[in-house]
Amino acid sequence: MRLKSVRTIRALKNRRVLLRTDFNVPLENGTVAAEGDERILRTLPTIRYLLRRGALVIIATHLGRPDGRVVPRYRLKPLAAYLGRKLKTPVRALPKAVGPQVAAAVGRASAGTVLMLENLRFDPGEEENSVPFARALAELCDLYVNDAFGNAHREHASMVGVPRYRKSYAGLLLAEEVRVLSGLLARPRRPMAAIIGGVKLSTKLAVIQTFLKLADDLLLGGNLANTVLKARGVAVGRSPVEEKLLPSLQRLKLTTARLHLPVDVITASGTASGLSTRTLAVANVRSDEYILDVGPDTVRLFDAVLRDARTIVWNGPMGKFELSAFAAGTIGLVHAIAHTRARVVIGGGETVAAVRRYLPKPAAAYPNIYLSTGGGAMLEFLERGTLPALRPLILGT
Repeated sequence: MRLKSVRTIRALKNRRVLLRTDFNVPLENGTVAAEGDERILRTLPTIRYLLRRGALVIIATHLGRPDGRVVPRYRLKPLAAYLGRKLKTPVRALPKAVGPQVAAAVGRASAGTVLMLENLRFDPGEEENSVPFARALAELCDLYVNDAFGNAHREHASMVGVPRYRKSYAGLLLAEEVRVLSGLLARPRRPMAAIIGGVKLSTKLAVIQTFLKLADDLLLGGNLANTVLKARGVAVGRSPVEEKLLPSLQRLKLTTARLHLPVDVITASGTASGLSTRTLAVANVRSDEYILDVGPDTVRLFDAVLRDARTIVWNGPMGKFELSAFAAGTIGLVHAIAHTRARVVIGGGETVAAVRRYLPKPAAAYPNIYLSTGGGAMLEFLERGTLPALRPLILGT
């Protein structure tokens, strides 16, 4: 997929550029959380590229799920202050996303400066993809640049609506994400292993079906593996299961040698910290227990598969890793990829956070590991080969 890159814009000096970013990051004590600034840092090259060429940069992003109303804890002033510190230039937070006051502020701003619109999702028109809201955003700018790969699977006004009214381009981060993921689909180095974990199987079933065909090995862990185990007739105790998926799972090729499921697990009588745990074969889970992590035999099994792989894709942790008693499975896989020479692509906020936390060295020390800023967007791209917000950016459109 060839995209119209921001680098192809011939003249940026004195142009008003609406830059759609994905700064949906965790906040703590009025600022960005210590380990939560990945998406901001990865967008800095695009912002600096625009500023160096004399553009007025208008940042547009969302934060949280305010459901079309103003929620004070999701205001973007802390993000603007944080971004300003990283850029070493002031970033002015505007009181709204659109309207006369915003248009006036944009009109007064000079080239080479940065403005940040208020949270797009405070307006119901954003998620409704309303024409008036998209037009109001478009009227603020001369050009539109999308660098929000993590939100590119959403048909929202700022993602697919604005490009109807302004020339549109891919930011440096978005173009990089598409290039990396397109390479996985078109020319993966074999053998290819995919690791899928996390909570809900329903949100990942389509990509699991894709990897059953595309990958040489598919490793399942996390809570979603419990539904697959139950579909194969294995008792999973009190572990949450998506019962409505069982009939469709039973029709899939769940006995294929490509599919690897947990062979042992770590259980507890509840999901709180401090409870006693048991490590046991997956067939021996009691009816009053929860499966909360994969066991050491499973980690060794998965590690052996990954040692032979030349391409690895990972989305979703292996267990409830935020509790130390159930982090060993996820940590084990992080250590496994740390010692591989395979090309590794990792997506999903929890998975990326775990990898950054548990890699023996900083992530930058592993040139073979690519951390995607997309979770759902990454999976949907791998499933479909495109995303709604990419279509207006394709060369020739």
